[in-house]
Amino acid sequence: MSYSKFRNDIELFRFDPAVRSFGAGAATKVELQNSKGQQLGWCVGGEEFARQVQCEAHVDIQSTIVGFIMKDRLEQPLFGDNSYLT
Repeated sequence: MSYSKFRNDIELFRFDPAVRSFGAGAATKVELQNSKGQQLGWCVGGEEFARQVQCEAHVDIQSTIVGFIMKDRLEQPLFGDNSYLT
C-alpha cells in the first residue's frame, strides 16, 4: 500500500493540551503510534495505528469517559469515539 500512486499521505499534527475540554479532568498527552509503539508524524490512509492518551483528573472521579474527535487541517470533524460503552 505504501508504494501505490493512489496513496493518501496524512500529516499528523501535535496534540495541544491547552485546547478547551470539559468535565473535571483533561488530556495531558495524546500520541498516534505505529505497531512498534513509535510516535507517528505521518501516516498513509488505511494504515493501522494505536492512540495513546494520558489524562489528569482534577477531582476524585467515579466513572471516567475519555473521548476524541479526529479533525482535518481546517478543524472540521472527520470521526470520533468515546469510552462510554467500551
